[in-house]
Amino acid sequence: QPPVIINGRVMVPLRFIAQHMGAYVDWSMGIEKITVKQPDRTLELRVGSNNAFVDGKLVLLDTQPVIKNSRTLVPVRFISENLGAEVNWVVSSQTVTINQ
Repeated sequence: QPPVIINGRVMVPLRFIAQHMGAYVDWSMGIEKITVKQPDRTLELRVGSNNAFVDGKLVLLDTQPVIKNSRTLVPVRFISENLGAEVNWVVSSQTVTINQ
């Protein structure tokens, strides 16, 4: 699943990004809950919800995680920055860069 833009936000397949950043991803199918873990950080999101949790603290998302083509897509900036990376939008090429 390639990245897509939804509500002006770049959405990426979660597992691909998280695993490349050294995080473990757990999916709770019945409640569509995603848990992303690094040794010093835990992120929790739910498909269709603007509420996310970073180390147990509520963070409001401006775009909800969605499922597209059997892949969970999440806002690239939220995931990347909360896993310790810097995210930049390159206007001229309409691309996102992630620096770990």
